Amino acid sequence: MTAQTLLTRAAAQRPPTAAEPPLPVAAPPVRCADTGLYMRIVPLKAYDNPNGRERWHNLAVRALVPNVFYEPEFAIPAMIPFGDDVQLLLIADERGPDVQLLGLLPFRVSTRRWGVPLPVAVAWNHPFAALGVPLIDRDRARDTIATLLNAARVLPGMPRRMVLPLIPDHGPFAELLDELLQQDNLRELRLDRYARAILDPPLGARDHYLENKLSSRTRGKMRTELRRIERQGAVTFETITARNEIDAALEDFLALEAAGWKGRGGTAVSCSPAEIEFLRQTVRNLAACGRVRIDRLRLDGRTLASSIIYLTGDQAWCAKICYDESQAASSPGSQLVMYITSELLADPSIARADSCTPPNRPFMSKFWGEQLALSNRVIELAGGDPLHPLAAMLEQGRRRLSHAFHEFKERRNAGHDKRRPANGDSEKQPPSE
Repeated sequence: MTAQTLLTRAAAQRPPTAAEPPLPVAAPPVRCADTGLYMRIVPLKAYDNPNGRERWHNLAVRALVPNVFYEPEFAIPAMIPFGDDVQLLLIADERGPDVQLLGLLPFRVSTRRWGVPLPVAVAWNHPFAALGVPLIDRDRARDTIATLLNAARVLPGMPRRMVLPLIPDHGPFAELLDELLQQDNLRELRLDRYARAILDPPLGARDHYLENKLSSRTRGKMRTELRRIERQGAVTFETITARNEIDAALEDFLALEAAGWKGRGGTAVSCSPAEIEFLRQTVRNLAACGRVRIDRLRLDGRTLASSIIYLTGDQAWCAKICYDESQAASSPGSQLVMYITSELLADPSIARADSCTPPNRPFMSKFWGEQLALSNRVIELAGGDPLHPLAAMLEQGRRRLSHAFHEFKERRNAGHDKRRPANGDSEKQPPSE
């Protein structure tokens, strides 16, 4: 069936005058008849205040699936480079301004995502965000997700289709979402499936995790490489969490990243003043509540590798890592990951860690043996969407073009930057939607 046929059929079922109007700004809450819960849409900027942050943070603590990238400590600074026009879809069980939130999804309405006037609600995603799961109250999860799926029927101007990027294929959110979609005969398309490394050892497997994961040959090679570094001077591994030290450690990270191939290619954080400010504010926000750590491998006080890890409850997120390319032969990035892995395994408060790596970046899989399967989902919302097949077709085409463009850039960059290290210590690239 062609796109033109789908458009013609949809036009017959739904007059052009019924097309989605622009979403109102800060509209009053509207009740969902199916669940009894209330929904409203407000600009992300409107929640940049103490009361909004507190309600948002309280929901994040109760989240069915933790997602640091949708928490206020991260999301509000991310407005600086990535989210000036982002809105929040809020779900609560009452109408008042100070009620307890049950659900929150940052999103945009895109009217030209596919080059045709077909609006779609797209959950917020940007190069520093590695998960797209909405914040859902775990005690009211089923009703809250059902309310989210009713957004097009309840909220004036909400498109009938939604794109949710980087959604796990399994787990509590995925299971409830799949059940509700099937229950209401709603269609979805999953695209860009991939699995990334996570550290999620089974019970009783922590003590000898690295011994079981890495071969004796690999462990021996890494010991040899570490001794090579030690012959140059005093080697230390350190973890910075103190608020009065975290700013300097972050600046040290930024300088190290800028000195490498990302700096030469213009993609380091330091190449964008807005991204620098975003990362500084995020790290300060999380440091204020003890939820960020910067780990470093140093040689005579000079940093050879550095990483930034965010913390949410019992989960860690390995957000960024970089290393000194002049020491690439000794794999300083791998040495640091070995240290981080040992530290996380020894910490009883950390149950799980996410590498946050995008597709085709297998570096962390060498150390972390578990995997998180993810995909981008194009979902038909309740009430039906005669244009869902067209939206799915267009999204598939968009992804093919995006992949082809990124492959072209990779080949071009590989040809231009002969100094980029070719060993296994390549830095992770953040995902992009």
